[in-house]
Amino acid sequence: METKNLVPLLGGVLVLAAIGVWLWLFLPVDWQLKQQQEQPRQEQQQEQQQWQPPALADEPGQLITIHRKEIVFAWWGHCVGVTDGVTVRVLNPQNESVKIRLESIDTPELKGQPYGQDAKTALSDLIFNRRIQVLETGTDRYGRVLAFLVVDYKHVNLAMVHGGHAWHYKQYSNDPTLAAAEVKARENKRGLWALPDPVPPWEWRQQN
Repeated sequence: METKNLVPLLGGVLVLAAIGVWLWLFLPVDWQLKQQQEQPRQEQQQEQQQWQPPALADEPGQLITIHRKEIVFAWWGHCVGVTDGVTVRVLNPQNESVKIRLESIDTPELKGQPYGQDAKTALSDLIFNRRIQVLETGTDRYGRVLAFLVVDYKHVNLAMVHGGHAWHYKQYSNDPTLAAAEVKARENKRGLWALPDPVPPWEWRQQN
């Protein structure tokens, strides 16, 4: 084969080799960047699907159940006050202040018990002055509304337990998700579980 015919052939081979090297070096990076960008979006979509504001059932007697508790009423409000780690004030759509106790969890007492103020701060950081969804399950003996709270598709009650700011209140809840969140927080010594000997608030109330 003549030399002049080899020049175009070699040039084509070099071009193909350069393209191959570029694909080998940069395509995985581009793919990884795309995956990193897509992952938060997918997680957010999953959270939105999980915590889409629930509508009450059309048929009488059909109720939504969350963490093994029946939701009797759902509404949007604005958190205007945090009393302690489980008690808040929320303005309802009628602009009325409603006192709410978080369902299925308990936190250290604000007065005297270690981590009481920390639990209040953790809850305040999550919901104070925020628009939240209130999922009512009933009322307690003090007349407070019992409810699960949701803010930006985050389940506040579960977040408090997961972050080590609250106990799963097993006396009033047998939900395995909340129980598992407490175990995980305890294993990782998050929040109150970093204390030498944390005392459950129901025991603290009996002793003090």
